[in-house]
Amino acid sequence: MAVVWDLAQYNLAYSNFRPDREYHYERTVAFPRLEACAKNMIATFGLDGTSSVIIFGCGFDWTGEALRARGIEAVGSDTSAYIQAEWDSANPETSSDRKPISEEGGNNGSRNKIKLNFAGNNDPTHVFSEDILTGLSDAEITELAQWDSFTNAVIAHSVTTMDDGDAGPTAFPLWNWKTEADWRIFFDGLGLSHHRLFHPSWEYEY
Repeated sequence: MAVVWDLAQYNLAYSNFRPDREYHYERTVAFPRLEACAKNMIATFGLDGTSSVIIFGCGFDWTGEALRARGIEAVGSDTSAYIQAEWDSANPETSSDRKPISEEGGNNGSRNKIKLNFAGNNDPTHVFSEDILTGLSDAEITELAQWDSFTNAVIAHSVTTMDDGDAGPTAFPLWNWKTEADWRIFFDGLGLSHHRLFHPSWEYEY
């Protein structure tokens, strides 16, 4: 069963769609969706108290916060200057319980800095990207192979897909839209068939 891009779901946290909301991201409306994402990740990937998770593109790290509240060691990373600045403002509508780090994990230096955030300074057991694929070009996505340097980690990407007749490409035509099947074919073609794909909120995996 395909999961289509859902404008009503996506609108929840964005002030340009929600004039009643003051901030570009707003915790009160976004957190429940990302908490559902965290629950899905736990169920899909068997996360528990022995797991250590890095989430790239975490935004304000609300998914990581939900994982930590459930006893899972989780670190969020987002290189967005907007995210870093807004978190520093201590705005209760955006802040999570822990500030995201700003690392891409694309080289040994960055990966070593990430490991310092985990107990024992070990590699994470799970490496996730949080719904960032549509914001990257195909060429940029090839760079995600660098995450394979996290030894023995499960690598997975939450991704919002499109199907024929869906409104996503019309609303955001510059994004990298693919169907569920096309994302799988694309990753297999890169030799990244071991990279898993899952929907950010709903309770099944591709």
